[in-house]
Amino acid sequence: MKIFPSFFSNLKKFMPEGLYSRSLLIIIVPIVLLQGILTFVFLDRHWQLVTRKLSSAVASEIVSFLDLKDTLNFSKIKEVSENYYNMSITFIPNQKIKDDAPKPLNLVENTLGKELSMRLENNFWIDAHTLEKQVIVQIENGEGLYQFLLPRRNVYATNSHIFLVWMVISSLLLLSVAIMFMRQQIKPIEKLSKAAHQFGLGMKTENLKPSGATEVRRAAEAYLKMQERIERFMEQRTLMLAGVSHDLRTPLTRLKLQIEMLPNDSNNNELLNDVNEMQKMLETYLDFAQGVTSEDIRKVQLKGIVEEIINIKKDDIEKIIFHNSKKIKCVESKKLIFENDEANFDILLAIPPHVAPKVIYDSNLAKEPGFIPIDRDCKTPYQNIFAVGDVTSLVVIDSMAVPKAGIFAEGEGITVAKNIISKLESKESSALFDGKGGCFLESGRDTASIVEVDMFAVPKPSTLLTESTKDNLSKKLDFEKERLSKWL
Repeated sequence: MKIFPSFFSNLKKFMPEGLYSRSLLIIIVPIVLLQGILTFVFLDRHWQLVTRKLSSAVASEIVSFLDLKDTLNFSKIKEVSENYYNMSITFIPNQKIKDDAPKPLNLVENTLGKELSMRLENNFWIDAHTLEKQVIVQIENGEGLYQFLLPRRNVYATNSHIFLVWMVISSLLLLSVAIMFMRQQIKPIEKLSKAAHQFGLGMKTENLKPSGATEVRRAAEAYLKMQERIERFMEQRTLMLAGVSHDLRTPLTRLKLQIEMLPNDSNNNELLNDVNEMQKMLETYLDFAQGVTSEDIRKVQLKGIVEEIINIKKDDIEKIIFHNSKKIKCVESKKLIFENDEANFDILLAIPPHVAPKVIYDSNLAKEPGFIPIDRDCKTPYQNIFAVGDVTSLVVIDSMAVPKAGIFAEGEGITVAKNIISKLESKESSALFDGKGGCFLESGRDTASIVEVDMFAVPKPSTLLTESTKDNLSKKLDFEKERLSKWL
């Protein structure tokens, strides 16, 4: 039951993604299938039937001439066959058909041979492959051989290819007309799709006019109305928030004056700073609200921006500090509290240490620096205990270990399952984790790359980044669906 879903799932990878391409397939595939059926079923049977009828007529003519040889002069029979049947007859005395004569090789020899066998008891031999346009028939007689030389068209339907030519020409003509009409129907849908994509990027399409079929026109009109409502909603929201921000300026100003009248101490100064920061935020939003409707999209030179980033002053770079050897006790507002020190910050990026759960430490399985050491068979130093995943440490070379990623944990799990089965079956062999894994990297425009890793490659671990393709993105989506269906 799972064969057909798997087949169609694999077939989808080779199917075109565009609406126009898929529409062409819908038209082309049935025509090609129809031509195939006509060619291999109807035409083939028709061809054989016509050839059999022609061969039957020729066999009857040959037998008739042989029956008349005793009553009519041979020269008269020869004259009649050449004038009316376009058939040449020759008598070869004292000759017989060889015992090792070739067997029938083609349709003409087989069909004509069957018809002659039904009408003659004499030995005969047919040659339809030596001469291009003629067929040789030799029939034994008591006194020698009668050789008949007749045109191939008398026993073979030679004009069947004309039917194929006309069928192909008419199909191409119909396909051309269908493609022209299909293109006109697809264009409005492509325009609507492009307009929706541009609107999603913040660019409005001004010249979109509903066209095409009735359903497409309705969709385009609905899209234009939706676009207008969204723009109106955004404008009203911006104006409303701008009005609220403007109304908040007066109470903030009063609050600021009241704070400045208070005694000059640290608490009041902090409160005043907060009010100033809030007022600055309101001013910034008001400036944005005033220019949001008039701001135009323009091209920028990324090269200049990158060069500006590269040329940042050294003093600015030194403001980014990496604390890699201090233990944090707690984090307060704009301040880090270490065990023996403090540090101020504007933006904090903190990465927690990766450690094994407490239960691992309590079980005494973990070693320094906090993970369970395993071998390639995923066995721990303790008998009949396996370990997989992030709590393990599988050293490859020197201090390099297998990354703690889900794909490697999955491979280790498969290895453990194989080893448990081998143990239950009393087998001495052990499966080894191959160290192969990787991940997908989406690269935009519906494409993705694959990072392929082999931790036990020789002489050292290897990493390969494949080309970004749409097929890789399809593989990524299939991978996610498969894992979600299995795990959840």
